[in-house]
Amino acid sequence: MGDLLWKPFHARFDDIFGRMREHREVIQMEVSLYTLPKSNELKKAMLMEAELSEQERIRAEKARNLAEEAATQTIEFRRTVLRESLSTDLLSPASVQQY
Repeated sequence: MGDLLWKPFHARFDDIFGRMREHREVIQMEVSLYTLPKSNELKKAMLMEAELSEQERIRAEKARNLAEEAATQTIEFRRTVLRESLSTDLLSPASVQQY
């Protein structure tokens, strides 16, 4: 009986600590199994968001290209109209009669 009272702490409770570690590992595995479907759902959502973001980026790039093309066409149209207007005004009979 005296031997039991004078045993070191670790010698006395090592078996209990071992069982507690095993239970902790089991609980950690159960938690990881519980969170696995949620993490898979999160991964799927992130992949969908990345795909939607890529599609939006492509649409925005196409819209920018169309806007640039429209601006270029507008500038060219204005130049054409201005040239025609100037050439018509300069060569019109009213303009020639003034000189």
